[in-house]
Amino acid sequence: MLGIFDIGNNHHIGNIKYEPIDYENRVATMGILIGEEDYRGLGVAPEVIKASSMWLKKTFNITNIILGVSLENDRAISAYEKIGFSTYEKNLLNNNLKMHLNL
Repeated sequence: MLGIFDIGNNHHIGNIKYEPIDYENRVATMGILIGEEDYRGLGVAPEVIKASSMWLKKTFNITNIILGVSLENDRAISAYEKIGFSTYEKNLLNNNLKMHLNL
């Protein structure tokens, strides 16, 4: 788990985590929360996801990131797609979408 901070004022605005990590298959499951509403929609999440996933690749040779998101969260789905995530499973029963990113 990594904290997300505004470097201008050292204010903690959220967290990103990668767990579980399957080192053998080089896959990590990601979760992110920008808890401070004033920072949402400013491009913080894409910046954090890109930087932290590149760190995972360089440090642990992780080549795939997966995540789950609510089908109702159009803004998050759109943001993930802009980063390069693609849908690999849609579960209407659980209202969930699983997405994947190759690094």
